[in-house]
Amino acid sequence: MKKNGYTLIELIILIGALGLVTLFVVPKLSTAFYDNSEELYESSLNVYLHSATLYGNNVVKEEVKTNDNYIITIKDLVDAGYATLINGDILDVNGNSMLGIKIKLIYDSSTDSVYAEVLD
Repeated sequence: MKKNGYTLIELIILIGALGLVTLFVVPKLSTAFYDNSEELYESSLNVYLHSATLYGNNVVKEEVKTNDNYIITIKDLVDAGYATLINGDILDVNGNSMLGIKIKLIYDSSTDSVYAEVLD
């Protein structure tokens, strides 16, 4: 006798398998369309703040001690060798140049070190 169609057990197994696939695939797809450009921008700024801190502690520490408003740009870090240009520029996630971003170097007398913060 020829069998036409599926049994109830086969349909339940198929629906269960599709449910398991959906359970694992849908959460991964939801993050695929997530816009994380702000986190990427903050991450790249943190890299340059770290470079500015190194530059402040290694090169201009004495000048920062005497000057409360010691301001540099990312271009200054490139010129000093503490950052590297990529294809002639440093771009943020929107394609804008980051070379003009101003960073303030601040001397902390309690730790005898320099730290950096981005100026708005």
